[in-house]
Amino acid sequence: MSGSYRSALISSFVAVMIPIYAAAISLAADAPSGDTAKADAGAADLKVIKPEEAKDYEGKDVVVEFQVVNARELGTGICFLNSSSDFNDPGAFTAVISAKGLSEFKKDSKTEKPADFFKDKKVRVTGKVLVYQKDKDSAKKFEIKVDSPKQIKIVETDAHKS
Repeated sequence: MSGSYRSALISSFVAVMIPIYAAAISLAADAPSGDTAKADAGAADLKVIKPEEAKDYEGKDVVVEFQVVNARELGTGICFLNSSSDFNDPGAFTAVISAKGLSEFKKDSKTEKPADFFKDKKVRVTGKVLVYQKDKDSAKKFEIKVDSPKQIKIVETDAHKS
């Protein structure tokens, strides 16, 4: 193989590979990062359940859809969004916005008071169903811990009902 032929072959190869390599880097930069990609892809595959069904999904990732009937933020830095005003209701469900999640909500002026913002709205909360049990004699209560605003989506508000 002559030197000029080899040089031309290498130049052609480089001319083809550089745009391909640049395109691959560009696509990789635009792709969602690990946790975001998993959360977005996973939420679409998760089962949407009612609050009273949470007991059947303990330890599993789901989407719980419910009307926020009662909501309050505590001075300890957490917020509760409840599906029932009766804490002893066996079908009651709670989305517990952690201190980490609450600080994320507070970054947006629209959601800086999540208890007020979500009250009376139908929401979908994504996450793992956890058990909250005050003591061994009380009934199990089910909840999802919310660490990110991305875990809660508004489905409708009372104003949209007929």
